[in-house]
Amino acid sequence: MLTKILRAIDGSRQIIGGILGPILDFIDSRMVIRRIITIVVLWQLVDVYLFAKEYALRSGMNGLELGAVLTALTLPVTALQAFMFKAYDDARRSDKEAH
Repeated sequence: MLTKILRAIDGSRQIIGGILGPILDFIDSRMVIRRIITIVVLWQLVDVYLFAKEYALRSGMNGLELGAVLTALTLPVTALQAFMFKAYDDARRSDKEAH
């Protein structure tokens, strides 16, 4: 009984591997995940800067207070973008060296 179950699992694994293998190779070779991450981080950056712009236009703060708040809003997403672009560039360089 156990051998039949193990054979069925092995057969299923081969079928799934045969189907998913080319799909995962396509995703990896076209850098789909990296591009999705880039788009999401850029969207976050634009969203934060648009929010900061609206906040600056509507707040009644003076220049120094407003500058501190805007820095606190935009600095984390800007640092995330810098890290993401560096990681993306490093990954592309390592892919070129591997091929």
